Amino acid sequence: MFPAVDPYEDINARSVSMIREILQLGVDAGEFREMDVGDTAEVIFSLYKSFIIQAYIQGEANYVERYMPCAYELVVNGIKGK
Repeated sequence: MFPAVDPYEDINARSVSMIREILQLGVDAGEFREMDVGDTAEVIFSLYKSFIIQAYIQGEANYVERYMPCAYELVVNGIKGK
């Protein structure tokens, strides 16, 4: 589960880069607040990887169906009240 060498290192790096680009587009358009897009992309990707691992362990369909709406809401709107 945690090999010394990540066999998906290139794919994962491209995924983080794609997230970073999307975040930067959102910041530039004024849709997202100013942030460190590199660090934020890493955190979002880490959350995604954890979500995928947990979905695999728990049984993908039920886990994703149950928790994806919550994950989306948390990432998009956070937990802080207005």
